[in-house]
Amino acid sequence: MSGSGIEFWAREPTSVISSIVVRPSECDRLLKSLVDPEIPSRVRYSYVKALKEYFLNHNARIAEEQTRPGHDAFEKIAIKAGIAKTLFQIARDESKVMEHVFTSCFAAEALWELVQTGTVVQKKALMKQYVNEHNAIDFCLQASTAKARRYAPRDYAMFQENACWVIFETVFLHPVPDQEHYNQIIQQDPEILDLLLDCANTSRDPPYAELEVDARAAESLALMLNFPADMVPGVKVEFVEDERIRSRLESRWEALMIGVGTLTSRPRWRERIRRIWDRIEEEDIEKIAEWLENAQDDYYATLPPEEDGTTDVMSHRADRSHGPNGPAVPDVDLLNLLPITHAACQEVQADEDVGDDDFRAIAIISERHEDRIYRAPPPTGSDEREGEIIFRINEEVLTGPISHIRILVALAKRGLFEKVQQWNKAPRGLEGGGAGLRGIKKMLSDKEIGRSLDLCLERMAQGREDGNEYFRELQGLDEAQLRYWGVAQLAAAVVEFDEVTNGRYHVHTKGARKELVLNLGNAAEMALCGANWDRALVFASAAARLAEEDTGGSSSSQDVGEAVREKNKRRVERARAGPTTKRG
Repeated sequence: MSGSGIEFWAREPTSVISSIVVRPSECDRLLKSLVDPEIPSRVRYSYVKALKEYFLNHNARIAEEQTRPGHDAFEKIAIKAGIAKTLFQIARDESKVMEHVFTSCFAAEALWELVQTGTVVQKKALMKQYVNEHNAIDFCLQASTAKARRYAPRDYAMFQENACWVIFETVFLHPVPDQEHYNQIIQQDPEILDLLLDCANTSRDPPYAELEVDARAAESLALMLNFPADMVPGVKVEFVEDERIRSRLESRWEALMIGVGTLTSRPRWRERIRRIWDRIEEEDIEKIAEWLENAQDDYYATLPPEEDGTTDVMSHRADRSHGPNGPAVPDVDLLNLLPITHAACQEVQADEDVGDDDFRAIAIISERHEDRIYRAPPPTGSDEREGEIIFRINEEVLTGPISHIRILVALAKRGLFEKVQQWNKAPRGLEGGGAGLRGIKKMLSDKEIGRSLDLCLERMAQGREDGNEYFRELQGLDEAQLRYWGVAQLAAAVVEFDEVTNGRYHVHTKGARKELVLNLGNAAEMALCGANWDRALVFASAAARLAEEDTGGSSSSQDVGEAVREKNKRRVERARAGPTTKRG
């Protein structure tokens, strides 16, 4: 071994870290020593573990003392000296020797914790370094599918999870970047999309049944292909008179379609989504609960998960709310997605109908009724308790029907309702989720479509009431807005379906346009209360225009009344009068 690192052997890692603040040059020597092939593995293990714990403890202090985030003196010196390069090199060690496996895991954890201690600017700079200089995304995704789990199953599962958290942090940015930022990442290496979908199909095993690799991977993909929160697909942006806002929304949507196009051009993209769905549908929740209970005894888990968190593990699915309907997607791929969305557009048991000992039913109810809101940290020096929302996902009782109706819209536009019923033999590639051609025909029958539309109308009414409750009783502006926004998406999808089918199912769509107007108006009111003026103007303008156009000519129409029309006009004026500095 070279002599540069010999003096570190006999010293405690913590003392070396402390001395580096006084003598920064020692950091260069330490980092070189850690990747020296002649260094004893125990020394490398001790130092990497100490680095991980240093960053972890710094994060804990920030959280406990509510101090301002930011890299401290040692972290700044280490970053400048190239600690990211060193830790990535160690984390990539493929040795199956137990000590090396643990050291690699600690290196990945250290990389994650170091990001977390920084300010927003520091996080962005560090994540840019991770991605551009160290291929962090490929590394993390490939690490989460590696075979080393057999040598230290629980610890390696934690390593997998940390790797996916690094990916999530890479795309979980504030302020939210333009879609072009994510498109550049995707286009630079489109295989990232394949790897994310593969990771979203990661199964849970007894050593670490609380694994959330699948959740983080699916959420990362949704973040990279997420439409703006001030848009409702199916509602024309032309309703907004402000040229600046309209241009911004149109460019964001165009960029999103480019990203979605890249996804749907990947080989076996639809098969990957199908496998994710099948895995989660087949997951034995009671068995996983048993694994969680045994984790402490069987795998020496020091912090077994609480029972209340068990259903969270099962609560994420691959995001299905952006059903592609462009001509680039073959008919057979759309038809193969139909069983997934159809399964997500079913009745869900009510809480009062489920016994306390029916764990599976309780877990399903929790899964179907859980919203997800991710926020940025509160502004430094601000009295605000919560930061701005970066990412939001409606509960599945809304996203499931939204996805299903959007798929039906796409199929109807292509005339596939009639074509499929005439087929005597399934076309090549049609799987139908195991149901085959007969199952697909049943899903596209008038009876089944009517049932789905009736369910959608029920979900709209319930969703609007939920939003009212969030606002009036719980003072949850963001939660109420999320619910109104989700219901508006569902209503818009049903209205579009009614239009493309020329009112064929009018008995089952009546009232959808009224729900669209009411929920757009309510979402605008929530945005006004939160000073999101641009978003308020988008929603209020659309509500006002749709209400004026709703003269009863459409089969989905139902008059909203003069009071609602006047209220939405006033909302438009209030939004116009607001500043243009906060844009949701």
